[in-house]
Amino acid sequence: MFKRFLENNSRSVWMILLLLLLWLIAIIYQQTSNSVDRFIGEPQKGQVYIFSDKLEFAPMLLDSVDGDFCFFRNYNYVFVDAIPARKQIETKEFDFDFFAIYEQSELRRLAEKGQIVEIYP
Repeated sequence: MFKRFLENNSRSVWMILLLLLLWLIAIIYQQTSNSVDRFIGEPQKGQVYIFSDKLEFAPMLLDSVDGDFCFFRNYNYVFVDAIPARKQIETKEFDFDFFAIYEQSELRRLAEKGQIVEIYP
């Protein structure tokens, strides 16, 4: 019975398997694609950029965007030896008395040099 089903519907079965494979590839690509590449061209308030200097990682909160300038809040601490997960970065630990200002072109240059290693939405 199953053999006859496959004989009559082999094209449909192959098409469904192909679509499932493409869907799986799309999910894997989305999970593994670098967030820096996805978000660097579209800075939005609330994003957390992780800046790197060798084995130290400094989170910065994007507070606002004005034209070509991005205004960041510094994190009060740095992480050593590992990129912090988004849940490890507490909003209350950002310095709300000081702005770091970057042009978007400078952010792209830092990302290309590997000094921005992660961007969390």
